[in-house]
Amino acid sequence: APQADADALAGLQPGCCGEPGSVLLFLDVDGVLNKGSATYADPAALKMGGWPHALDVELLRRLKSVLTQSGASIVLSSAWRDNDLGKRFLARGFAAVGIPCAVVVGATPLQGASRIDEIKTWLADHAPLCERWVAVDDMDLLVDAPELGAHVVRTSTNAGLTSDAAEECVAKLA
Repeated sequence: APQADADALAGLQPGCCGEPGSVLLFLDVDGVLNKGSATYADPAALKMGGWPHALDVELLRRLKSVLTQSGASIVLSSAWRDNDLGKRFLARGFAAVGIPCAVVVGATPLQGASRIDEIKTWLADHAPLCERWVAVDDMDLLVDAPELGAHVVRTSTNAGLTSDAAEECVAKLA
C-alpha cells in the first residue's frame, strides 16, 4: 500500500541505526535533491501540502543511479531527519523513482554540532570500521574537517546532485 511506504521513514529517529552496510551515503536533501526555490517553482516537481520544500524527480533518479552503482545504504544527515512530514515526503519521493525505503539505515544524531561532527559521531557509534562512505551536502562540510575531503561531495544549492557530483559519489564509494 502506498500509505505504508509513505510511513516507512516515519519511525526513523536521529542517531538511530538499522543494519549499516559496508558502503554508506550520508544524505542531505535541500540543495541535493532539489534546487531550492527553483524546484518549488517547477510544476513537475514533487510537492506536499504543509511542507515548504519540493523534490526534483531528475535529482532523485540520479541518487537512485548512485545507489545502484555503489550499493550504498543511506544515512540521513539532512535537517529533514527530525521532521515527520519531511520524512514522509522523502519516502514519497523515493517511491516515485523506485528507491526502496529499506535502503535508509539510519539518521545522524541531533547534537547541535556541525553536520560533519554529527556524521563522525554516527560512524563512530555504528560503523567504526566503515571506510567506504561519502557525505553529499550543499554545505561546506570540510570547513570543520578538511582531512575528510576524500569522503565529501559538495553540491550547489542551485544545481543539486548534478551528473558530475553523482559520478564523484560513485568514484569515492568504489
